[in-house]
Amino acid sequence: MKNNKLNEINKIFLISMILGGTVEYLFSFLQEKIFGTVSWDYSNWILNINGRTTLIHCTYWGFAGLLYMSLIEPIIPKIEEMIQKNGVKIVSAGVAVLMIFNITISSMAALRQKERKYNIQSTSHIDAFLDKNYPDEYMNKIFANKIER
Repeated sequence: MKNNKLNEINKIFLISMILGGTVEYLFSFLQEKIFGTVSWDYSNWILNINGRTTLIHCTYWGFAGLLYMSLIEPIIPKIEEMIQKNGVKIVSAGVAVLMIFNITISSMAALRQKERKYNIQSTSHIDAFLDKNYPDEYMNKIFANKIER
């Protein structure tokens, strides 16, 4: 019984470690290819993988998976009960809409900033809106850690 529990813990740790590191690597890669920017660079860290993640960060993902499985996963049935109530559904839908809007406008602003970098003129009302409300100075302030590539 004790061996089965230890094997389960090791399995959760390894899967979380691999998935977390893979997602971190993939998001870094996609951000660089789509937006031409990099939010983190671990090139100077020991045991890094193309500067996008490191063995130590993958280890953190492994521990995060263990914490999730031991603390969060057991209370999911209680959370599901709460979600069944209409008020929570409405709030959840509202938050989801706001997050989708936030991700969309942030992505559009970042892409427009990349276009401005290459002196591509605005060709639509949306471009003009982004140029006016999300100028380079503002974008550099809210994404202070980005590195242009």
